[in-house]
This record gives sequence, C-alpha cells and structure tokens, in this order.
Amino acid sequence: METRRALSTHQARQYNAPPSVAASCLPATGKARMAKGQWLTPHQRGIVRRYYEHKDTLAVQRLSEIASELSTCDDEKQAARLWRQARTALVNAGAHRAQVEGIVAGRDLERLLRLIAKLF
Repeated sequence: METRRALSTHQARQYNAPPSVAASCLPATGKARMAKGQWLTPHQRGIVRRYYEHKDTLAVQRLSEIASELSTCDDEKQAARLWRQARTALVNAGAHRAQVEGIVAGRDLERLLRLIAKLF
C-alpha cells in the first residue's frame, strides 16, 4: 500500500491543488498525481495555453499538408486515407458537415482548397 503525505503550501500552489484535497494527493514519492484532478505545473499550463492559442494555425497547417499530399499522391489506398483525414480535419475546423461530405465524396481537390481558403 502506498503511503501519502500532505502537500506543503508551496506544493499546493505549484500543483494548483485546492487546499481541501492537498493532504491526500501527493504520494510518498513526492510526485503529483495526474489522474482526474490533473493539476498541472505552471510550465505545463503554459504549454496547454499556447496549444489552444495556436489551434487555428495548426489546423491550417495540417489541412495544407493534406492538400499538398493529395495533389502528389498516386496510390489509391493512400489517397483514401488522406481524404478521411481531410474530412476529420475540416469538421474539427468548423466546416459544415454536408459541404465537407460533398467535397470528400467527389474527391474534388479544387473545392477542398477553396474551402480551406474560405475557412481561414
């Protein structure tokens, strides 16, 4: 059985732990638990914050890469995989599902590029 020790005030602030649960969240090893509470260190919070700040840029980059790969793809199996990825990326970027399905069903690269430009 794992023994636990209480968090110091500094550790509770470092892990962003509420005082009510600070006494039971740190194992004897001194490392914070990353289960349901998911208390993140300031460094980790910065990484997560920057990810969400640049999420639209990441989506544009990914869709551009997919479109580029589709334009040079010769293998039908790889093209099918890329179109599935394009469908998922477009829906996640906020495009209308019906419009995306029409483009993917027709495998129309020109319409895909126009939609990417329109979204961003």
